[in-house]
Amino acid sequence: DLFVDAQRDLADVAPAGAAPLPVFDLRAQPPHARLSAAPALQHGVLFVSYALLVREGVPGTFRSRLWPCLAGTAALRQQFPPRHYEELLLRTGGGMPHDVRVAIDKDLRRTFPGHRMFAGPDGLAALRRVLVAYSAHAPSIGYCQSLNFVVAMLLLFVNEEEAFWLLDTMVRKLLPGNYYTPDMGGCLVEQECLRHLATD
Repeated sequence: DLFVDAQRDLADVAPAGAAPLPVFDLRAQPPHARLSAAPALQHGVLFVSYALLVREGVPGTFRSRLWPCLAGTAALRQQFPPRHYEELLLRTGGGMPHDVRVAIDKDLRRTFPGHRMFAGPDGLAALRRVLVAYSAHAPSIGYCQSLNFVVAMLLLFVNEEEAFWLLDTMVRKLLPGNYYTPDMGGCLVEQECLRHLATD
C-alpha cells in the first residue's frame, strides 16, 4: 500500500530516536476530499510528514501517484473536455506554427541523450507529443527552451497525458507568470539573483 510504504520510508530518514512521523492517508478522507489532499496537507494535517517528503524527495515509486495528487491536476482537468489531450494531438496532427515545430524538433535530441528512455524513438515520440499538444493548449507560450527537460523528467514517472497536466499545473499555478514566455524573463531574473547570491 502506498501510504504504508511511505511510512516506512519516512522512518528510514527520521532522526534516531524520533517518534514515528504519521503519513496523510487518503483512504481516511471522504471521496470528495481526496482530490484536494494537497491543501489539507498544507494546513496542519500532518504537515511535518509532507515537508519531510519534499525535503528528502518523494520516493520514485510513489511519484506517479503523489505528484498529480499534490499538484491538483484532477481539478485542472475538470476545466476542460474529457478528451482534451487527445483532441489537441488530433488538432496539431494537421499542422502547427513552423517556428514551434522547428524549435521542438531541434530540442528533442538534446533531451537527456544518455538516458535509455530518450535514446530510442518511442521516448522521443512521447516527449514530442506532449510538447506539441501543450503548444496548442497554451498558444501564448507555444514552446520555450527547457520545457523539453521538464516534460522529460515527468515522463520518467507518469504517462503522457498526466505529464501534460502536470506541466500545465506547473506553468499556470506554481511558477511566476513570466517564467515560460518567449523572452523567458522570469527564468533569467532568477538566474541573475542566484548568481548574485552565490558571489556574495
